[in-house]
Amino acid sequence: MSTESGGNRWWENYLVRYLMPSIAGMAIVSWLCSHGGVGLRAILLLPPVGVKLDPTSLTLLFLYGNLFCYIASYPVLVFHVTRVMDYSDGKWPATYLFDGYIVAIAFAMAAFVFFHLSSAECHFWGAFLLVAIIVAVQLARLYKVISPRIPVDGLLGTVSLAFGYTYALAKRRGVLRETETKISSANAPVSTINSTDDDYRNDDVKASRELAWHQDFIATYRHMREHGNSAFIFLFELILAALVYFVIKKSGQSPEQQLGAIGTLFALWAVPAVFVHLLGQHLERRFSHFDRRANNS
Repeated sequence: MSTESGGNRWWENYLVRYLMPSIAGMAIVSWLCSHGGVGLRAILLLPPVGVKLDPTSLTLLFLYGNLFCYIASYPVLVFHVTRVMDYSDGKWPATYLFDGYIVAIAFAMAAFVFFHLSSAECHFWGAFLLVAIIVAVQLARLYKVISPRIPVDGLLGTVSLAFGYTYALAKRRGVLRETETKISSANAPVSTINSTDDDYRNDDVKASRELAWHQDFIATYRHMREHGNSAFIFLFELILAALVYFVIKKSGQSPEQQLGAIGTLFALWAVPAVFVHLLGQHLERRFSHFDRRANNS
């Protein structure tokens, strides 16, 4: 990514931004496997605790950490694509019950309290209960941005919140440059007019310049959001780590049962992110005007 002077800002590279959560994922996977026992580590092709990692095992651990990081980030994806509902009349939060940030903090606190105050048996079922709650919140957010219909300036009929917001952003981002013209004359002070306005005196002195402030503004909030994503993902990594710990510490489980419980937990965790695909399908269909063309055929 380039600066205005054309230099490279390496700290804004996507790899750098997400390297921290991936490294954290490595540490979390290693910690979880140490509590899961030798059998779980063997299934994952990792050496026992205390044995030095060879290059192959280290690479495998990094891949596991990256996978864990990606799975943990699914709620962040859902909160991002449903962000249109986070504000009401420019004020945050629009709703306390379904706000992603409030839910994430409350969820982290609940996992922390549950970790210290409950028994191992309660941990197992409590992990699935906590995941079910946050899944329900995400599904409710997706429903709220797809189902209601609103009128949007520039569009025929009514559209979903998600489509209206995406359309408005695309239109706003599409105007990247504006032209400013300054005119002056002996009898008038310097003034500024739009480049499309040609109603000026012939003896005026004109000076024009192009403005590209939209690009800088977009880059600013994108940097803020993407760096914030890294911290947001790390928070969810810690939450998911606690939940995985809950399910693997249940007594009497074989390594295969531990891995099965982790897989079930991950599958439930991923359900809302699956419906992001449905949201993408909705945007594509509405953008294509398929229904209008089909009715006119």
